[in-house]
Amino acid sequence: HGAQGDAELDELETVQAGEFFYNGFCKRVVLNGLTAEVCKELNLAYRGYEVFLEGLTERMSIPMENIQLLVPSNNTAAESENLLTLARECGWKTITVMSYPHHQLRCFLQIVEAMRKLDIRGRAYNQSFRVKDSLWHKSMTKAVMAGGAAGGVSVVGELRDHVSAEFARIVKYGQKKSAGFIPHATIEEAFAYIREREKE
Repeated sequence: HGAQGDAELDELETVQAGEFFYNGFCKRVVLNGLTAEVCKELNLAYRGYEVFLEGLTERMSIPMENIQLLVPSNNTAAESENLLTLARECGWKTITVMSYPHHQLRCFLQIVEAMRKLDIRGRAYNQSFRVKDSLWHKSMTKAVMAGGAAGGVSVVGELRDHVSAEFARIVKYGQKKSAGFIPHATIEEAFAYIREREKE
């Protein structure tokens, strides 16, 4: 998941994905198939798969046959459901979702909910990367869709300011009753899933 559309953070995420691959933790890297052009048109907080693809193939030297594009997905919920559908089609039993540190929890909650919704069983994990101290003070803007904590208003501020906005979304999305967004699992449901996952 490319959560913030920031070049420096995207680079850190790309390196982490490459290391994850070369350390044998995954056999494929899946990227959201949204193009940079479409992201710009829709004002999405994602720079398009092209920047990640370039980083993975050119800088991290991951073979193209180990990278797969997902059906273009405009939000975290759609991306989660499309990833699980792809996993089922490919026979993958284990997936790891990766995003920025403050976004990864919501990504995992969305995967847990999507597994329930689509009746897909599997082992889901999440992974992130360490953010350099200097980047926590960098000013960033995230366009928030209609269901966001800010009611569709962009969140502007330092990266650390985006953490509280992200957790506000987690609370709201876990309520599963508000209009304008696709709900995700609650924290309690995620822990229940983890307990079941570890029994398998």
